Order: sequence, then C-alpha cells, then structure tokens
Amino acid sequence: MSLSRNYDKDNIQGFLSQAKQNLRQVRQFIASCDKQLEIIKNTKFNKLVVIEYVALQGFQFYLVGCHHVPEIEEQEDIVYPVFDLMRFDEDEQLQAMQFAEKLAQLNRCEIKFIGDDDDRKRGR
Repeated sequence: MSLSRNYDKDNIQGFLSQAKQNLRQVRQFIASCDKQLEIIKNTKFNKLVVIEYVALQGFQFYLVGCHHVPEIEEQEDIVYPVFDLMRFDEDEQLQAMQFAEKLAQLNRCEIKFIGDDDDRKRGR
C-alpha cells in the first residue's frame, strides 16, 4: 500500500520511528566502514600461497590461492583477500602443486598446506 493512501497516524509514526532508527544504524555502519578502510590502508599484508585439501560430503578437492594475510595479532575469524583462487579435483594433486609453485614464485612467498594429510595419503 502507498503511504499516500495511509491515514493511520500511529502507523505512520511507527514507520517514521523505524526509518529514523535504520538511518542511524546506516550512518554508524558507514562510519565503521570508513574507519576500517583507514586501518586497512595502514596495515601490512603478507602473501602466502595456500593449498587446502577439502573433503566435503563425499567430494574431495584442492583449493589453491594466494592469501594476503594482514599482519595483526588476532588471526581468528578474519576476512582477507585471496587472489588467483583455483579449484582442482582430488586426482589433480600434481596440477594443484604446480599451480601453487607458480603462484609462490610470482608472489615471492611460501606455500602452506592445509587439510587432513592422512586422508590425502590414503586417497580419500
């Protein structure tokens, strides 16, 4: 229904109150984003090529990408950029390793393996 068709004063005041609260929250969010962008601008990032072995509901594969990890104390539950992300099926382990080596060479960084190594060795 259009607002111009609404003649319930209390209803409209409720909408207005909610809109003002939403606007405050949006302004706070914008300020938080601006503040975080300033922090990011002054943060050093380290590159790390990661080969992640993933076993998910019967599917096994490798994810390979160059992680740009911020140099900060608390490393849990953070979001950071990952570039050149590629997925390789389990039987493409050699291609995944070769791609990781190429990325590490291009980015002049180390390679880290993440995943269940025992499952990978057993071919699961």
